[in-house]
Amino acid sequence: MMFGSALGFLLVSVTLIILLFIFDNNEVGWAGFISFIVFGIVNHFWGNFPLLELFTWKNIFAYVLIGFLFALIRTYFKGQELKRKSMPKNVLLSESASRTYDYRKNFELKDNVFRWWFMWPISFLSWVFTDIVRDIYNFIYSKVEILFTKVFNV
Repeated sequence: MMFGSALGFLLVSVTLIILLFIFDNNEVGWAGFISFIVFGIVNHFWGNFPLLELFTWKNIFAYVLIGFLFALIRTYFKGQELKRKSMPKNVLLSESASRTYDYRKNFELKDNVFRWWFMWPISFLSWVFTDIVRDIYNFIYSKVEILFTKVFNV
């Protein structure tokens, strides 16, 4: 039995979680779904963790509802991010509206919505920690940018 030991189960579970983060980062939600299905099948045949007991109507409803709300929030923030990205500096909003539309038009919203909806725990953690780390980095660098620019230009 592969999952006969707690160590085997832990190893496979950690591998699954790492894969889910990688798939979320690369925006490949279908691969995350398949990985979870494979994990469930392997656990069913070779494991002893009662995974199917977690799938109650109440748990499924709560998971899907939280995922739906997270997907709505994430969609809003992604739209704002794309709007900021496509809006040139010192240009009125009305002049850049067509650029914003083109940027959003090329974004695969449907694929990302389903990834955010059904992989919401992983997507949420990835989104929060990625943005927090980036914001901290930008904040620290903004405080020392002048010093490093002067040293660079010497």
